[in-house]
Amino acid sequence: MNRKLQWIIGGVSLGVIVVCGTTLALWRTREAREFGRPHRVRTYGGTNYVVRLSEVTIGRSDAGPLVMVRLIFANPNPFDVTLERKWFILMDGDRDYFLPLEGATQPATIHLPAHGVVDNEMLVYHVDEDSFSGALALFAGHHYMVMLKEVEPYGEPLNLGEYRSFRRVTW
Repeated sequence: MNRKLQWIIGGVSLGVIVVCGTTLALWRTREAREFGRPHRVRTYGGTNYVVRLSEVTIGRSDAGPLVMVRLIFANPNPFDVTLERKWFILMDGDRDYFLPLEGATQPATIHLPAHGVVDNEMLVYHVDEDSFSGALALFAGHHYMVMLKEVEPYGEPLNLGEYRSFRRVTW
C-alpha cells in the first residue's frame, strides 16, 4: 500500500472511532438526565411537590438485599408540606410492594419547608432475593411511578456488605 492510502484508511478509522465515542457519550448523558429529571406530583388535597431521583444504591446486609433511593424534594408552595415516608412504596417486577424502613435516622415523616428544597433524602427498603431480576419502580405520589431500573435482570451477585450505586435506569 502506498503512503497516501494508509493516511486515508487511518483518517476514516479515526473518524469512525470519534463518531462512535461521541454517540455513546451523548446517549449516556441523555440517560442520566432522564433519570434525574424532576417529577411534579400533585395530591388530592391540592398541594404539590417536586421529586427528583439522585441515586439508587443496591447492596446486601445481614437482613438480606437492600435498595437505597436518594431523592431531592422541592416545595413550590408558600406553606410547609409534610410527607409520610410510608407513601413512597417500592415495587419490583413481580408486583411485590415494599415499605421504606423507619428508625432513628429515618423518621416517619419528611418535612418540606415553604419554597424550600430537601436535598439527599434517603429511603431504605429491604427487598426479596429476586427483586433485582426485573424492573423496579418507586411510587413518588398517589398513582405516580418513577422507574428506578429497567426490565433487564441484574446478574452480578452481591456479597455481604457490598453496595453498588447507579444514576441511570439501565443496570
